[in-house]
Amino acid sequence: MVHIHIPEEIIVEMLSRLPVKSILKFKLVCKLWNSLLSDPRFSLATKGREHAIFWCSGKRCFSSLDHQYAIREIPRQCWDRQHLDFLGSCNGLLLFSTYGTRYDCYSYCYFYLLNPSTRSFRGLINFGRRILYGENRITDYPVAYGFCFDKLSDDYKAIMVYYSSSSFPSQRALVFSLKRGTTLRDVSLPYMLRGTGVLANGNLHWIDVNGQEIIGGDLIVCFDETTNRFSKLPTPAVVRGGNKPIYRLGVLDGCLCMSRYTAGIYTFKCELFVMREYGVKESWATLCAISGGANLKSVRGWEPLFFTKSGEELLISGSYCILAYNVKTKSLKEIHTYSGQESYVGPLRYVESLIPLGNFER
Repeated sequence: MVHIHIPEEIIVEMLSRLPVKSILKFKLVCKLWNSLLSDPRFSLATKGREHAIFWCSGKRCFSSLDHQYAIREIPRQCWDRQHLDFLGSCNGLLLFSTYGTRYDCYSYCYFYLLNPSTRSFRGLINFGRRILYGENRITDYPVAYGFCFDKLSDDYKAIMVYYSSSSFPSQRALVFSLKRGTTLRDVSLPYMLRGTGVLANGNLHWIDVNGQEIIGGDLIVCFDETTNRFSKLPTPAVVRGGNKPIYRLGVLDGCLCMSRYTAGIYTFKCELFVMREYGVKESWATLCAISGGANLKSVRGWEPLFFTKSGEELLISGSYCILAYNVKTKSLKEIHTYSGQESYVGPLRYVESLIPLGNFER
Protein backbone atom coordinates (compact mmCIF):
# COMPACT_ATOMS: atom_id res chain seq x y z
CA MET A 1 0.00 0.00 0.00
CA VAL A 2 1.30 3.44 -0.96
CA HIS A 3 1.17 6.03 1.81
CA ILE A 4 0.90 9.62 0.66
CA HIS A 5 2.06 12.26 3.11
CA ILE A 6 0.24 15.57 2.90
CA PRO A 7 1.89 18.44 4.79
CA GLU A 8 -0.18 19.89 7.61
CA GLU A 9 -0.17 23.38 6.07
CA ILE A 10 -1.86 22.00 2.93
CA ILE A 11 -4.44 20.13 5.01
CA VAL A 12 -5.20 23.31 6.94
CA GLU A 13 -5.50 25.31 3.71
CA MET A 14 -7.98 22.80 2.24
CA LEU A 15 -10.05 22.55 5.42
CA SER A 16 -10.23 26.35 5.76
CA ARG A 17 -12.18 26.53 2.49
CA LEU A 18 -14.90 24.08 3.55
CA PRO A 19 -18.35 25.02 4.89
CA VAL A 20 -18.54 25.24 8.69
CA LYS A 21 -20.98 22.33 8.78
CA SER A 22 -18.43 20.09 7.05
CA ILE A 23 -15.57 21.29 9.25
CA LEU A 24 -17.48 20.34 12.39
CA LYS A 25 -17.98 16.84 10.99
CA PHE A 26 -14.33 16.51 9.94
CA LYS A 27 -13.23 17.05 13.53
CA LEU A 28 -14.30 13.44 14.04
CA VAL A 29 -12.13 12.01 11.22
CA CYS A 30 -8.94 11.63 13.28
CA LYS A 31 -7.04 13.12 16.21
CA LEU A 32 -4.80 15.17 13.91
CA TRP A 33 -7.70 16.86 12.14
CA ASN A 34 -9.48 17.48 15.42
CA SER A 35 -6.32 19.09 16.80
CA LEU A 36 -5.84 21.26 13.70
CA LEU A 37 -9.47 22.41 13.60
CA SER A 38 -9.61 23.09 17.36
CA ASP A 39 -6.44 25.21 17.32
CA PRO A 40 -7.34 28.87 18.09
CA ARG A 41 -4.98 29.88 15.27
CA PHE A 42 -7.07 28.02 12.68
CA SER A 43 -9.00 30.54 10.60
CA LEU A 44 -11.53 30.20 7.82
CA ALA A 45 -10.93 31.45 4.31
CA THR A 46 -12.99 34.64 4.14
CA LYS A 47 -14.12 34.57 0.51
CA GLY A 48 -17.87 34.03 0.21
CA ARG A 49 -18.48 33.62 3.96
CA GLU A 50 -20.56 36.74 4.49
CA HIS A 51 -24.17 36.32 5.58
CA ALA A 52 -27.02 38.52 6.73
CA ILE A 53 -29.25 37.49 9.61
CA PHE A 54 -32.71 38.80 10.46
CA TRP A 55 -35.37 38.07 13.04
CA CYS A 56 -39.03 37.39 12.29
CA SER A 57 -41.17 38.20 15.31
CA GLY A 58 -44.16 36.23 14.00
CA LYS A 59 -42.25 32.97 13.65
CA ARG A 60 -39.90 34.00 16.47
CA CYS A 61 -36.90 32.64 14.66
CA PHE A 62 -33.71 33.77 12.97
CA SER A 63 -33.14 33.40 9.24
CA SER A 64 -29.82 33.68 7.44
CA LEU A 65 -29.18 34.90 3.87
CA ASP A 66 -26.02 33.81 2.03
CA HIS A 67 -24.28 35.07 -1.12
CA GLN A 68 -26.25 32.60 -3.27
CA TYR A 69 -29.56 34.21 -2.16
CA ALA A 70 -30.44 31.13 -0.09
CA ILE A 71 -32.44 31.89 3.06
CA ARG A 72 -32.36 29.31 5.83
CA GLU A 73 -34.05 29.34 9.21
CA ILE A 74 -31.81 28.82 12.23
CA PRO A 75 -33.52 26.35 14.60
CA ARG A 76 -35.01 28.15 17.59
CA GLN A 77 -33.50 27.41 20.97
CA CYS A 78 -34.85 29.52 23.84
CA TRP A 79 -35.46 32.98 22.35
CA ASP A 80 -39.22 32.97 22.85
CA ARG A 81 -39.67 36.70 23.42
CA GLN A 82 -41.40 38.78 20.80
CA HIS A 83 -39.20 41.88 21.20
CA LEU A 84 -35.61 41.54 20.09
CA ASP A 85 -32.73 43.88 19.19
CA PHE A 86 -29.46 43.15 17.43
CA LEU A 87 -26.71 44.84 19.45
CA GLY A 88 -23.90 43.98 17.06
CA SER A 89 -21.84 41.41 15.19
CA CYS A 90 -18.12 40.78 15.69
CA ASN A 91 -15.88 37.91 14.53
CA GLY A 92 -18.95 35.91 13.52
CA LEU A 93 -20.63 36.27 16.93
CA LEU A 94 -23.95 38.07 17.43
CA LEU A 95 -24.90 39.94 20.60
CA PHE A 96 -28.65 40.43 20.94
CA SER A 97 -31.27 41.11 23.58
CA THR A 98 -34.85 40.12 24.20
CA TYR A 99 -36.88 42.49 26.33
CA GLY A 100 -40.10 44.03 27.51
CA THR A 101 -40.65 47.75 28.08
CA ARG A 102 -42.71 49.91 30.40
CA TYR A 103 -42.74 53.71 30.32
CA ASP A 104 -39.90 53.65 27.74
CA CYS A 105 -37.67 51.67 30.14
CA TYR A 106 -36.79 47.99 30.37
CA SER A 107 -39.28 46.00 32.43
CA TYR A 108 -37.03 42.98 31.82
CA CYS A 109 -34.12 42.32 29.49
CA TYR A 110 -31.99 39.27 28.69
CA PHE A 111 -28.74 39.26 26.73
CA TYR A 112 -27.38 36.45 24.58
CA LEU A 113 -24.46 35.52 22.35
CA LEU A 114 -25.09 33.44 19.24
CA ASN A 115 -22.74 31.88 16.73
CA PRO A 116 -25.08 31.34 13.75
CA SER A 117 -22.50 29.19 11.94
CA THR A 118 -22.10 26.57 14.69
CA ARG A 119 -25.54 27.38 16.14
CA SER A 120 -24.02 27.58 19.62
CA PHE A 121 -25.80 29.85 22.04
CA ARG A 122 -25.10 31.36 25.46
CA GLY A 123 -27.08 33.52 27.86
CA LEU A 124 -25.23 36.39 29.58
CA ILE A 125 -27.04 36.51 32.90
CA ASN A 126 -24.47 38.49 34.89
CA PHE A 127 -23.96 40.94 32.04
CA GLY A 128 -27.69 41.67 32.01
CA ARG A 129 -27.74 42.21 35.78
CA ARG A 130 -24.90 44.72 35.58
CA ILE A 131 -26.63 46.69 32.82
CA LEU A 132 -29.99 46.82 34.60
CA TYR A 133 -29.03 46.92 38.28
CA GLY A 134 -25.30 47.69 38.58
CA GLU A 135 -23.74 50.89 39.88
CA ASN A 136 -23.27 52.08 36.29
CA ARG A 137 -26.55 51.02 34.76
CA ILE A 138 -28.84 52.05 31.95
CA THR A 139 -31.59 54.33 33.26
CA ASP A 140 -33.57 54.51 30.03
CA TYR A 141 -34.18 52.45 26.91
CA PRO A 142 -31.00 52.36 24.73
CA VAL A 143 -31.23 53.97 21.29
CA ALA A 144 -27.84 52.85 19.92
CA TYR A 145 -25.51 49.94 20.62
CA GLY A 146 -22.42 48.15 19.39
CA PHE A 147 -20.26 45.05 19.82
CA CYS A 148 -16.52 44.91 19.15
CA PHE A 149 -13.27 43.13 20.06
CA ASP A 150 -10.18 44.75 21.57
CA LYS A 151 -7.09 42.80 20.45
CA LEU A 152 -4.81 44.52 22.98
CA SER A 153 -6.84 43.37 25.98
CA ASP A 154 -8.26 40.24 24.31
CA ASP A 155 -11.70 41.41 25.35
CA TYR A 156 -15.13 41.75 23.75
CA LYS A 157 -16.92 45.02 24.51
CA ALA A 158 -20.56 46.09 24.39
CA ILE A 159 -21.60 49.72 23.98
CA MET A 160 -25.00 51.04 25.07
CA VAL A 161 -26.10 54.59 24.18
CA TYR A 162 -29.17 56.04 25.90
CA TYR A 163 -30.80 59.24 27.18
CA SER A 164 -30.84 59.96 30.90
CA SER A 165 -32.63 62.61 32.91
CA SER A 166 -29.31 63.99 34.16
CA SER A 167 -27.79 64.45 30.69
CA PHE A 168 -30.85 65.18 28.48
CA PRO A 169 -30.84 66.25 25.68
CA SER A 170 -27.31 64.81 25.44
CA GLN A 171 -26.85 61.07 25.15
CA ARG A 172 -24.81 58.89 27.48
CA ALA A 173 -22.73 55.88 26.51
CA LEU A 174 -21.74 52.94 28.69
CA VAL A 175 -18.84 50.73 27.61
CA PHE A 176 -18.92 47.22 29.13
CA SER A 177 -16.25 44.53 29.24
CA LEU A 178 -17.64 41.06 28.62
CA LYS A 179 -14.39 39.49 29.83
CA ARG A 180 -13.81 41.44 33.02
CA GLY A 181 -17.46 42.00 33.83
CA THR A 182 -16.94 45.69 34.49
CA THR A 183 -17.96 49.10 33.16
CA LEU A 184 -14.98 50.58 31.32
CA ARG A 185 -16.41 54.01 30.60
CA ASP A 186 -19.48 56.14 31.26
CA VAL A 187 -19.46 59.28 29.15
CA SER A 188 -21.77 62.03 27.88
CA LEU A 189 -21.88 62.32 24.08
CA PRO A 190 -22.26 65.49 21.99
CA TYR A 191 -23.78 63.37 19.21
CA MET A 192 -27.14 61.82 18.43
CA LEU A 193 -26.66 58.15 17.55
CA ARG A 194 -29.23 55.57 16.46
CA GLY A 195 -29.24 51.81 15.84
CA THR A 196 -26.52 49.19 15.64
CA GLY A 197 -22.93 50.32 15.13
CA VAL A 198 -21.09 49.12 12.00
CA LEU A 199 -17.75 47.42 12.65
CA ALA A 200 -14.88 48.32 10.29
CA ASN A 201 -11.12 48.37 10.87
CA GLY A 202 -11.81 47.12 14.40
CA ASN A 203 -13.81 50.26 15.30
CA LEU A 204 -17.55 50.89 15.57
CA HIS A 205 -19.32 53.56 13.51
CA TRP A 206 -22.69 55.34 13.53
CA ILE A 207 -24.26 58.23 11.62
CA ASP A 208 -24.56 61.37 13.76
CA VAL A 209 -28.17 62.47 13.24
CA ASN A 210 -27.28 65.97 14.48
CA GLY A 211 -24.41 66.16 12.00
CA GLN A 212 -26.80 66.00 9.06
CA GLU A 213 -27.96 69.53 9.89
CA ILE A 214 -24.44 71.02 9.90
CA ILE A 215 -23.21 72.06 6.46
CA GLY A 216 -19.68 70.78 5.96
CA GLY A 217 -19.71 68.81 9.21
CA ASP A 218 -18.64 65.18 9.45
CA LEU A 219 -21.48 62.67 9.72
CA ILE A 220 -19.68 59.57 10.99
CA VAL A 221 -18.97 58.91 14.68
CA CYS A 222 -16.26 56.38 15.48
CA PHE A 223 -15.66 54.38 18.69
CA ASP A 224 -12.04 53.27 19.14
CA GLU A 225 -12.06 49.81 20.72
CA THR A 226 -8.63 50.22 22.35
CA THR A 227 -9.01 53.72 23.88
CA ASN A 228 -12.79 53.52 24.52
CA ARG A 229 -13.17 57.01 23.06
CA PHE A 230 -15.65 58.48 20.58
CA SER A 231 -14.59 60.84 17.78
CA LYS A 232 -15.60 62.00 14.29
CA LEU A 233 -14.39 60.34 11.08
CA PRO A 234 -13.94 62.23 7.78
CA THR A 235 -16.99 62.18 5.50
CA PRO A 236 -16.87 62.33 1.69
CA ALA A 237 -17.29 65.93 0.53
CA VAL A 238 -19.79 64.98 -2.18
CA VAL A 239 -22.59 63.77 0.09
CA ARG A 240 -24.17 67.15 0.87
CA GLY A 241 -27.33 68.43 -0.76
CA GLY A 242 -30.54 66.72 -1.81
CA ASN A 243 -34.04 66.59 -0.36
CA LYS A 244 -33.82 65.17 3.18
CA PRO A 245 -31.14 62.56 2.40
CA ILE A 246 -31.04 59.31 4.36
CA TYR A 247 -27.60 57.99 5.27
CA ARG A 248 -26.60 54.44 6.17
CA LEU A 249 -23.27 52.71 6.90
CA GLY A 250 -21.95 49.31 5.91
CA VAL A 251 -18.80 47.28 5.21
CA LEU A 252 -17.74 45.94 1.81
CA ASP A 253 -14.57 43.86 1.40
CA GLY A 254 -13.35 45.15 4.76
CA CYS A 255 -13.82 48.84 3.84
CA LEU A 256 -16.21 51.23 5.55
CA CYS A 257 -18.89 52.49 3.18
CA MET A 258 -21.74 54.97 3.35
CA SER A 259 -24.92 55.13 1.31
CA ARG A 260 -27.08 58.18 0.63
CA TYR A 261 -30.69 58.05 -0.51
CA THR A 262 -32.42 61.16 -1.86
CA ALA A 263 -35.95 61.52 -3.20
CA GLY A 264 -37.42 64.04 -5.61
CA ILE A 265 -41.02 64.41 -6.75
CA TYR A 266 -40.78 61.61 -9.30
CA THR A 267 -37.20 60.37 -9.05
CA PHE A 268 -35.09 58.59 -6.47
CA LYS A 269 -31.33 58.27 -6.23
CA CYS A 270 -29.06 55.98 -4.25
CA GLU A 271 -25.31 56.54 -4.01
CA LEU A 272 -22.67 54.38 -2.38
CA PHE A 273 -19.28 55.70 -1.22
CA VAL A 274 -16.35 53.55 -0.05
CA MET A 275 -13.41 54.59 2.14
CA ARG A 276 -10.50 52.81 0.43
CA GLU A 277 -7.94 53.82 3.10
CA TYR A 278 -9.35 53.96 6.60
CA GLY A 279 -9.37 57.40 8.19
CA VAL A 280 -8.23 59.22 5.03
CA LYS A 281 -10.81 61.69 3.72
CA GLU A 282 -9.31 61.75 0.22
CA SER A 283 -9.69 57.97 -0.11
CA TRP A 284 -13.50 58.15 -0.29
CA ALA A 285 -14.66 57.02 -3.74
CA THR A 286 -18.06 56.55 -5.39
CA LEU A 287 -18.71 52.85 -5.91
CA CYS A 288 -22.05 53.19 -7.68
CA ALA A 289 -25.05 55.47 -8.15
CA ILE A 290 -28.54 54.15 -8.87
CA SER A 291 -31.27 56.41 -10.22
CA GLY A 292 -34.87 55.64 -11.10
CA GLY A 293 -38.54 56.26 -10.57
CA ALA A 294 -41.09 54.63 -8.29
CA ASN A 295 -39.25 51.30 -8.57
CA LEU A 296 -36.61 52.67 -6.18
CA LYS A 297 -39.04 53.47 -3.37
CA SER A 298 -38.28 50.06 -1.84
CA VAL A 299 -34.59 50.99 -1.55
CA ARG A 300 -35.35 53.88 0.80
CA GLY A 301 -32.75 53.91 3.56
CA TRP A 302 -30.78 51.17 1.81
CA GLU A 303 -27.86 49.47 3.53
CA PRO A 304 -25.11 47.60 1.65
CA LEU A 305 -24.69 44.04 2.93
CA PHE A 306 -22.03 42.20 0.89
CA PHE A 307 -20.99 41.16 -2.60
CA THR A 308 -21.84 37.76 -4.04
CA LYS A 309 -18.91 35.35 -4.37
CA SER A 310 -18.40 36.29 -8.02
CA GLY A 311 -18.27 39.98 -7.08
CA GLU A 312 -20.78 40.85 -9.80
CA GLU A 313 -23.75 41.61 -7.55
CA LEU A 314 -24.14 43.67 -4.42
CA LEU A 315 -26.80 42.64 -1.91
CA ILE A 316 -28.70 45.58 -0.44
CA SER A 317 -31.16 45.84 2.43
CA GLY A 318 -34.08 48.12 1.57
CA SER A 319 -37.07 49.29 3.58
CA TYR A 320 -39.08 46.10 3.16
CA CYS A 321 -37.01 43.86 0.88
CA ILE A 322 -33.51 42.65 0.03
CA LEU A 323 -32.24 43.49 -3.44
CA ALA A 324 -29.33 42.54 -5.70
CA TYR A 325 -27.60 45.22 -7.76
CA ASN A 326 -25.51 44.02 -10.73
CA VAL A 327 -22.49 46.32 -10.91
CA LYS A 328 -21.84 45.42 -14.57
CA THR A 329 -25.32 45.70 -16.06
CA LYS A 330 -26.43 48.30 -13.47
CA SER A 331 -29.68 46.37 -13.00
CA LEU A 332 -31.62 45.96 -9.76
CA LYS A 333 -33.86 43.07 -8.70
CA GLU A 334 -35.69 42.00 -5.56
CA ILE A 335 -34.59 38.65 -4.14
CA HIS A 336 -36.58 38.63 -0.91
CA THR A 337 -39.60 40.63 0.26
CA TYR A 338 -40.60 40.79 3.91
CA SER A 339 -44.15 39.71 4.62
CA GLY A 340 -46.47 42.60 5.42
CA GLN A 341 -48.00 40.47 8.16
CA GLU A 342 -44.71 40.07 10.03
CA SER A 343 -42.36 42.35 11.94
CA TYR A 344 -38.67 42.01 11.12
CA VAL A 345 -35.44 43.05 12.85
CA GLY A 346 -32.28 43.37 10.77
CA PRO A 347 -30.75 42.23 8.58
CA LEU A 348 -27.35 42.31 10.27
CA ARG A 349 -24.20 41.29 8.40
CA TYR A 350 -21.90 38.63 9.89
CA VAL A 351 -19.17 36.26 8.71
CA GLU A 352 -18.86 32.54 9.33
CA SER A 353 -16.85 31.67 12.42
CA LEU A 354 -15.79 28.72 14.59
CA ILE A 355 -15.28 30.78 17.76
CA PRO A 356 -16.66 28.88 20.79
CA LEU A 357 -18.77 30.59 23.44
CA GLY A 358 -17.51 28.65 26.46
CA ASN A 359 -15.06 31.39 27.48
CA PHE A 360 -17.75 34.01 27.98
CA GLU A 361 -19.00 34.67 31.50
CA ARG A 362 -22.62 33.79 32.11
